[in-house]
Amino acid sequence: MGLNFAVMPNESTAIATFIARWQHADGSELANAQTFVRELCELLGLPVPDPARADTADNAYVFARRIVFRHGDGGASEGRIDCYQSGGARSFDDALMRAFGVKLHAEMAHA
Repeated sequence: MGLNFAVMPNESTAIATFIARWQHADGSELANAQTFVRELCELLGLPVPDPARADTADNAYVFARRIVFRHGDGGASEGRIDCYQSGGARSFDDALMRAFGVKLHAEMAHA
């Protein structure tokens, strides 16, 4: 069973523009991550993450959510989860699959 995606002509152009902009980005992840995610969300028609709050309980959808990693040896360390969304990110997954379908359709059209 194949995937069926409706492709709008301007979507292929927007995706190509996004790829061209980012394919040679070689700066640090920290320097590029938030801009990349914001532009990807806009491309996919998804809301961009919210500003983070001091209380992590308020951070349901943020660029970097503070967490404590629990290690097998009983130790712990602080870290962060990039582009965190509580309850999973089904809409993000669906949008990525749609973008993949647009890209695949464009590649097949030029084959």
